Amino acid sequence: MIAWNYSIIAILLTILLAITNGQSMHEDDPDQHRTLVELIESRGFQVEEHSIETNDGYILLAHRIVWPKNSTINSQDLKPVLLQHGLFGASSDFCINSPFLRTKRSLYGDTMAFALMMTKRYDVWLGNSRGNRYSRRHRTRSPANRDFWNFSWDQMATEDLPATIEYIRNATGRKTLAYVGYSQGTAIMFALLSLRPEYADIVQPFIALAPITFVKNIQSPMRYFSPMEPLLRLIGGEFLPSNTLIDNLVDRFCVYPDIRPLCANLIFLFGGFDKKNLNETRIGVYLHFTPSTTSTWDIAHWAQSVNRGRFQRFDYGSSARNQRHYNQSTAPDIPLENIPTSAKIALYQGRNDILSTEPNVEHLKQIFKKSGVTLIRDFIVSDPKWTHLDFGFETKTYLLRVEQQRQEKLRGNKQDNRSFLAKYWIYIVPVMFFMILSSSMNPEAGGQR
Repeated sequence: MIAWNYSIIAILLTILLAITNGQSMHEDDPDQHRTLVELIESRGFQVEEHSIETNDGYILLAHRIVWPKNSTINSQDLKPVLLQHGLFGASSDFCINSPFLRTKRSLYGDTMAFALMMTKRYDVWLGNSRGNRYSRRHRTRSPANRDFWNFSWDQMATEDLPATIEYIRNATGRKTLAYVGYSQGTAIMFALLSLRPEYADIVQPFIALAPITFVKNIQSPMRYFSPMEPLLRLIGGEFLPSNTLIDNLVDRFCVYPDIRPLCANLIFLFGGFDKKNLNETRIGVYLHFTPSTTSTWDIAHWAQSVNRGRFQRFDYGSSARNQRHYNQSTAPDIPLENIPTSAKIALYQGRNDILSTEPNVEHLKQIFKKSGVTLIRDFIVSDPKWTHLDFGFETKTYLLRVEQQRQEKLRGNKQDNRSFLAKYWIYIVPVMFFMILSSSMNPEAGGQR
């Protein structure tokens, strides 16, 4: 049935392509035909690819953006910052928002990874969670086998993040690093700080864009997965596998001006609609690089969170299995109250965010208040239409301008009382993330772009 449904999708896309009479958009964006390495190199930088092995055998690929060898800038002299994608995301999410390094609005442009590089102050590392398009290796398992996919964001927090952070510390010789997480990328850091509080003194600051912990009140269609929690847990395996036919059709399909609005609607489906802030000329590029794969258990874990209204470890579905993993019959809550008061955390959220909703974020903030954690920044975008995806697709660099103005104001104050985040305003350059398009189940697929 699933294969038949995706065959219909392929046929419909082919028909729609025929309707365009072969007339493509006037400009063919070269980024749509590049791999991530090629895209980064086209901006004048070089890329280091680092293989990071976790304690449970997964091999993650991290991308480090560096200046050319003939540059006078040495990455070892700069502060390391780790950018971490969200659900269905990858390291490429931080590199594809704009074809330009600079714009009239900003000396540093509209793409987070390159903006950080252009400041010449940061050593930029791009993380990849297990199972996405760049992290499909294991010491003994193959992604073609079901057991490769026996993980959720629980293991991304307890295994992937510590392995990546320690690798970066060893590679750079630095004791601390900055962390920018988006959506699920924030959830796994909140979990790590709760379960291993010592990382609060290592990760400084932690910038949380569209923060996610509690998801009881989400309005996104993602909530429709919640009744399927037991089934998703039972099925397991890969979720949203790559399919070459669908990928190629989407690559061609979304460059046509008359069809592009449909592709835009696919992008907004799960994150909320705010068309005015989307750069439609980049839709083909966005869909060339995303969505990325994950495990079905990852989706089951979020369905569990919606159903129970709690921020919990993954429920293995039986008392016996939970007992083996947690020494108790039920999935334990993640103790957010354990995050130390020394943690330097900044929250950025939107009023029209149907995933990181205001009631859910307020719940998180109340926990911080009770435990004595003082946020270094608590910012709610004033635009009432600002969505989950605007942290990636926003074309007017609203947050960047806000932080620039704030920094200028603080610079005018003779007292050296700036908040920690004021030094890191450039982190709030838009990120590309979170687009969902169905594709056929093929466990051997998932090649890199």
